[in-house]
Amino acid sequence: MHVSYSRTDGGYLAEFSEDDGRMTQRHVALDGTRAYPDLPDQKSNADYYEAVARILGGATAPFKVLDAGCGSGYGSELLMGASPREFQHDIFGVDIDTDAIEYASLRHRLANFLCADIAKMGFREGFFDLVVDVDGLSHMADPGAALCNYHRMLCDAGLLFLAVLNPDRDAVMERVFGSGFEVAHEVCDNAELLFIGCIKHKPVEDLAAFWKESADDIARHHCDGLDDWAAFVDRKFGDYISDAGAASILEWGCGKGDISRKLAARVGELHLVDILDESLQLAAAALETDGNRPASLTLVGELDEVSLPVPHVDALLCTAVVQHFPTVEYWRRVAALWKSLSPETIVLQTRHADETRQTRNYRTEYFTALWLSTEEVLAQFPEYEVVFHHVDTEDDHLWSGVTHYEFFVLKRR
Repeated sequence: MHVSYSRTDGGYLAEFSEDDGRMTQRHVALDGTRAYPDLPDQKSNADYYEAVARILGGATAPFKVLDAGCGSGYGSELLMGASPREFQHDIFGVDIDTDAIEYASLRHRLANFLCADIAKMGFREGFFDLVVDVDGLSHMADPGAALCNYHRMLCDAGLLFLAVLNPDRDAVMERVFGSGFEVAHEVCDNAELLFIGCIKHKPVEDLAAFWKESADDIARHHCDGLDDWAAFVDRKFGDYISDAGAASILEWGCGKGDISRKLAARVGELHLVDILDESLQLAAAALETDGNRPASLTLVGELDEVSLPVPHVDALLCTAVVQHFPTVEYWRRVAALWKSLSPETIVLQTRHADETRQTRNYRTEYFTALWLSTEEVLAQFPEYEVVFHHVDTEDDHLWSGVTHYEFFVLKRR
């Protein structure tokens, strides 16, 4: 099939020429709410769909995916192209614009397209594994109803990928979540908001509270962008775990599972611990995309009430977490819990306190919460010897761009 375009008032005329000589014409209106990247000088949100495509490309079973507000369908086609060789994902593109759906159905033949009101469409409960909304909520008359419908249509382990690109995205999200809304993840001079997470386990009436919780500093795990950090940790410290012959490992602060996936490839028994149940569910789902499952999931609330899943593990890993502990005393109590597991190897990263950054308790700054001196860290592990130690400074980065990160690999004497 060949497609040609000619300029008209308010848009373009698209002419579709089939191989058998048939021709079909569709008018493409340019009102600023639809993306037609194959037209001259038109916008594309392909970067966001490519992020989702990476998730689908690593799946071990077919996903049913809803592309909500699909517009011209180019994103749906991109997601379909992410299917592994062994199977095809089922992609459903839905939009309320009849012209856009007709265009998508002619231009992109692999996905399924439907013209419908997303807030009211009737796919059965739990039908989808993944809902993708790239700037769809911004243009909906009732975005809150649409989000509730996403909740209904997602399966129990289903994920929502949401990108709000409207410059007035705060107002958009307030319409969805109410006045308690806080921004979860901001980039590009506050011009866009990204969210990927699991909403199915929350009742519909709790969605506003869920979003507010996810916007809290400790919920950083729901935001994308940790792939580089996970690769770095695995590259620099994974061999310490493998070389020690560890068969079991506990990851304290698993987040959404970026590092967990690396660890699962190295050990047979992986125990995950986190302060958020949402993070544990995301991490478990991430492992399942690789055909793995965690040996246990442990939610940390009050430390006095924490029940560790096993009496012993061979190794323990905790990175990008300790600096967010609330107090020095909290850190010491967690370290005591770790020691109770008698791990042979501990991989640990903290924020290094020196003459400019002193040990202190959490106040209000998220990224500069708890700074610990080398002596404070090692004092908690007298039974261990240091086999690796490094402090990032401005002229000696282990991971470029990050200063005052301190890394330890400890081995039981």
